[in-house]
Amino acid sequence: MEVKTSIRFYNNKPVRALYDDLNNAWLYAAVDLIDALANTANPRRYWSDLKRRNKEMFANCAQAKLTSRDGKKYLTDVLNEEELHILVNRISKKT
Repeated sequence: MEVKTSIRFYNNKPVRALYDDLNNAWLYAAVDLIDALANTANPRRYWSDLKRRNKEMFANCAQAKLTSRDGKKYLTDVLNEEELHILVNRISKKT
């Protein structure tokens, strides 16, 4: 089975995406979204803190192996469309 991956752009920053055949939906790399949406020097730390403070919102966050900048595949937190909207709302409240 071939996995569909894509690079999407938000605010001119790349966001890795993966198509979930089981649910017929795109999943987006959480750290990439943070990098594109939040004004932070450390998107990984921002995501970690956000997940810890909002366990009820991101408790069921899935993970998928996505290719990183170094060319290797790592397990990465991914968000579906609903979780993406929650993330956008949480970040926009902080600005």
